[in-house]
Amino acid sequence: MDLKLKPEDKLRRGIIRLQRPQPFFAYLLMNLRPKHFPEEVKNAPNFHPTMGINPMGELFYSDEFVEGLSMAEVFGVLCHEVLHVALLHVMRTGNRIPIIANYAQDVVVNMIVMQTAGNMSNSRYSHYGRGADAWLTENFVEMKLPEGTVAVNVNDDTSDFELPMEGGKIQIHIDDVSKKAWEEIYAEIMEKIKSQSKDPNKAQRPSSSGFDNHYSGQGSGMTAKQVEQAANKWQSNICEAAQYAKAQGKLPGGMNRIIDELLKPKVVWKQMLMKFLRPHIQPVDWTYQRPHKKSQVLGVFMPNTVKEHCEVEVIVDTSGSVSAKEMTEFVSEIVAISQSMQHVQMGITFVDADVHNRYEVENGDINKILAMKPKGGGGTDMEIGLDHIKKTQREVPVVIVLTDGWTSFNRKKNDYPFEVIWVITENGISKGEMESRIPYGQRVKMEG
Repeated sequence: MDLKLKPEDKLRRGIIRLQRPQPFFAYLLMNLRPKHFPEEVKNAPNFHPTMGINPMGELFYSDEFVEGLSMAEVFGVLCHEVLHVALLHVMRTGNRIPIIANYAQDVVVNMIVMQTAGNMSNSRYSHYGRGADAWLTENFVEMKLPEGTVAVNVNDDTSDFELPMEGGKIQIHIDDVSKKAWEEIYAEIMEKIKSQSKDPNKAQRPSSSGFDNHYSGQGSGMTAKQVEQAANKWQSNICEAAQYAKAQGKLPGGMNRIIDELLKPKVVWKQMLMKFLRPHIQPVDWTYQRPHKKSQVLGVFMPNTVKEHCEVEVIVDTSGSVSAKEMTEFVSEIVAISQSMQHVQMGITFVDADVHNRYEVENGDINKILAMKPKGGGGTDMEIGLDHIKKTQREVPVVIVLTDGWTSFNRKKNDYPFEVIWVITENGISKGEMESRIPYGQRVKMEG
């Protein structure tokens, strides 16, 4: 039987207890601020006295709801809520119908939570014998979701639930949940509503107490800039949490696809860099894994040289025009650059209208890349960054500028002693504008 705890102590205990068995969720949960629902929210239409979250990481709760939860349900609800903000659900609803978006987001989040619960149960039964009790105490918690939440079936990777509508209910069935983004599920739900000649705007919240509250930035009194800053913060948080959990071998299985998508580059960097770095590549090591081609002729087993060592500088545009999605894409490209050759020494500088923080990364250190804290949010002048590198890093052969292209171009080709590669985001300036506006360097468009 669970100890009788105050609601706030119950939530705090839940966060602390998840530290060992679920470091990914625990890391994210440490960024939340639990607090009671404010009075103005309680009086809003369609309010559910359960739990809710906003982009700032404020976790709202009602005492009655938390008191009625078992500790297993507390673990499940905490993981559910933090995923909504970590996956940017509350920032990215846009003009979609909020109630239907809530259902779609809950399908995705509940599948991840229940997959995590199932994986812990499977691990539990694989540890027997001496020391098993101690292992279970540290590495296992029972986790489930309260009755009334959107149902998912982990074994079939499906979700089946009733969507209340004005004048009746619609049965919703979703296949391949773990392979879909919530936006895809939203589109499926909308299609099923319209196929039955129903008005999507007449969708209703269920009468059960398991439905939570999602608050967009606008609903939380935040400006668009503040919402974007919150999105950047949570994008960084989820990357850090993933690396923290991966280091312990405890990243939830449902998160693998999401993290892989984050680190998927759009530029083939080895081919791109070799064009400019070939004259600068120096032998840095010897290896017997691949014998030198003269070994057979000389009759002596000779080592070969490892030649892929290079130095690269990267400028990252952190101006106000760069979105959280584009910043995520920049991180993906930086990871790909760092792993494009066997020995890459890379400097990364964050620039808007000023030069901000700089990091040094060697040999594809993803943990260090994902732990970076971009600074900026002001105007745009990428040439200030190039000027800074010219003064401080004169020997570097190539500088890569990751930007949306909305910057001034006042320099000429011979103003810099290094090659410049301009990498423009998919939603940045067009290819035509790239050709007409950028007077020097190589131009690369990030596409699909």
